[in-house]
Amino acid sequence: MILDFAAEQLAAHPALSALDLGDTRELRIVREGQKNTVWAFGRVRKLFFVTGHARSGTNWIAALLMRHPSIYVDGEYYFQELKRGFDAFRHEAYHRAIREPVRTVAESCFQDTVRLCIAACSIHHPDAEWVGDRTPRPLEVFLPGAPHFVITRDGRDVLVSLAILEIAVGGPVYQEFAHCPVLRRLREEFLKDKEYFKKNPDRLLTSEPFTQAIAQRWAAQIRHDHDVIEKIHAGDIDASVFSITYEALHEDPERHRARMYQFLGLDPAKALPLTVESETLPGFRGDNHTSDRRKGVVGDWHIYFTDTAKNWFKQAAGTELIRAGYEPSNDW
Repeated sequence: MILDFAAEQLAAHPALSALDLGDTRELRIVREGQKNTVWAFGRVRKLFFVTGHARSGTNWIAALLMRHPSIYVDGEYYFQELKRGFDAFRHEAYHRAIREPVRTVAESCFQDTVRLCIAACSIHHPDAEWVGDRTPRPLEVFLPGAPHFVITRDGRDVLVSLAILEIAVGGPVYQEFAHCPVLRRLREEFLKDKEYFKKNPDRLLTSEPFTQAIAQRWAAQIRHDHDVIEKIHAGDIDASVFSITYEALHEDPERHRARMYQFLGLDPAKALPLTVESETLPGFRGDNHTSDRRKGVVGDWHIYFTDTAKNWFKQAAGTELIRAGYEPSNDW
């Protein structure tokens, strides 16, 4: 499969046409290569993925990786949505795509779409050897052999961070539970005063269905990711994985980012320094409750958790919190 970028298409996109592409205006699947490679704009690119629960640090992992000149990560693709469509396409017994040869062709088309879409963004970084996707999602291998970075964060900090963001923007989790009078009142108070949760931290986690839903989803992803990582290590799934916790990265970002570069076979000495401007240093400056880069600290949950919120979290995710190593028991 070859996709050629016509001159008029490039001209319509200043960010693209500004690059000197010469005669290499193409994306091309390299059939004889690894499945996580693709030819893009004059060279072979290798593809990787960053995954983790929302508010766990996928953006930070990507920013750290981007300090290396051979790496480019451009946004969130949400290929899992596309994968669900392909799976449904060949799911029912009466679907032609459940049988060969269409079944194999459909899987190949899905993988080619993933490869080409990620590779297309390498046009913004012509020197990138590695190009990646940083979608916050459960770990699922879309391209056999591809490296995966999986970040885990204390579910209590995830809960606080995601709850503030969802209430602030009226996000999808908030909308799911907007029928809850307590949750609606919290958003009304926040919209009147953006400092509301700073002044009243004990109010943030007072909607039981909203609080437990976030905790349950974090726990479900922890279980899922742990099982997939075990299968990768056992050789049952063709992929490689680099696992890291948000807390370990926060404590020593220099050591762990060097390990991440080495995981991709790159020289850490070639990476740029961490800076405030690149948002690669631990934490953020301030505590902006209207920003998706609010605070970025470890242990922020202590400020917001009441005894009631603790009990809700233990019911929903206590086992996984222990399994992930954040507590030795439920006596916290």
